[in-house]
Amino acid sequence: MALNITQIPAARVPLVDTDTGLVNRDWYRFLSNLYKLAGQGSNAISLDDMQVSPPTEYRDEDDLSAVPDNPSASVGLATVNGSAATFMRSDAAPPLSQGISPTWTATHVFSAGIKLTPATVAGLPAAATAGAGARSHVSDALAPVFGANVAGGGAVNIPVYSDGANWKVG
Repeated sequence: MALNITQIPAARVPLVDTDTGLVNRDWYRFLSNLYKLAGQGSNAISLDDMQVSPPTEYRDEDDLSAVPDNPSASVGLATVNGSAATFMRSDAAPPLSQGISPTWTATHVFSAGIKLTPATVAGLPAAATAGAGARSHVSDALAPVFGANVAGGGAVNIPVYSDGANWKVG
């Protein structure tokens, strides 16, 4: 017999159906399942046992009822349809993948500013690889002039941007 564990009906669900004067369908299912879980009056499982969790000796191996488990995947940008017959515990938190590369489609406002870790000019990726509009910060610019190609070998900390072909001061 597959175990049918129903949740206790919500507080808004009346015990007695106002139209029929009989026990409400949701409450009937809940109470009927409790009776079945308790062995239909033929075993020694107490009400205290039932309040803790369904008895493990009644767990049907073919029953795919969800059970709590720890997260087993990272949060990314793509939809992943799971197949596990488990649910995440209320105090669990899946890790956020550090390898995601989101494409921003809206304006983002930063109230605390943005801090870029300075790189050397030689340490910048190729401007074509970074793409036009990429921004960085260098710590070794030599005699920088706004809008000119940045050259390394100096000691000036300055922001730079890629035009798709070269890194420019600015």
